Amino acid sequence: MKAVLMSARPIYCEWIETEDKNVMVTKTRPNMNTFKVYIYCTKCGNLLYKSNNNNTVFLTHKKYRDSILRDNHIELNGKVIGEFICNQINEYTEADLLNNKCTDEYPCMSDDELLAYKGKNKVLYFWRISDLIIYDNPKELSEFYRHDTSYDNSFGGYFEDRDERTPITRPPQSWCYVEGV
Repeated sequence: MKAVLMSARPIYCEWIETEDKNVMVTKTRPNMNTFKVYIYCTKCGNLLYKSNNNNTVFLTHKKYRDSILRDNHIELNGKVIGEFICNQINEYTEADLLNNKCTDEYPCMSDDELLAYKGKNKVLYFWRISDLIIYDNPKELSEFYRHDTSYDNSFGGYFEDRDERTPITRPPQSWCYVEGV
């Protein structure tokens, strides 16, 4: 199955894990209809960790990081924490947002906040989350690969096709295509 790696702030990762959030909102979308999404928890914001007692996910201030790690809890920031299947993407225009058509589908933000996030883009894409799996042990970015295809036109029109497996070393700003793991 085709796949993408998506970055999400720790607060959104917590909402996804507790199933309070069943949609991811983006300004762009992949060129496919059904695909797997790997969730990368960004390092910004608060600390997201999994309790070693009962596998419950908690969000707390970063100032508690040392004591949390000392108690052998698992830090999730900077890791791929899970995956889901996206088999539906809804598009919403500014008119939809102004007519309050999105609040029921995405209660995490008001329509005004969605409009501000949309900016100059024509639409926002709501990726439906289904078949969510949160990993017991989060994965490193280096476990994921993307395909780089480049063309060399420096030899009088001769194109050389290189298809290389490149490990991901930096998280995407929003999302990027990856090989399924």
